[in-house]
Amino acid sequence: DADGQDRMKPAALTVTFPGDSRLFNLIASMTPAFASYGSHSIVLSIDGHIMASIPINVLRPAKDS
Repeated sequence: DADGQDRMKPAALTVTFPGDSRLFNLIASMTPAFASYGSHSIVLSIDGHIMASIPINVLRPAKDS
């Protein structure tokens, strides 16, 4: 949220890579609910280190004319 607080429970999982591969596809079926319109982000962290952050802008629905 705008205050930097988590709005979803963090997911925890253990990944085992096959052989010498270092690629892992994570497909998560998440349906986040945003309490407000505006700027939000999805953050990927591993062992407490932020690896990626995806900005999301939640917009108000357009009014029908």
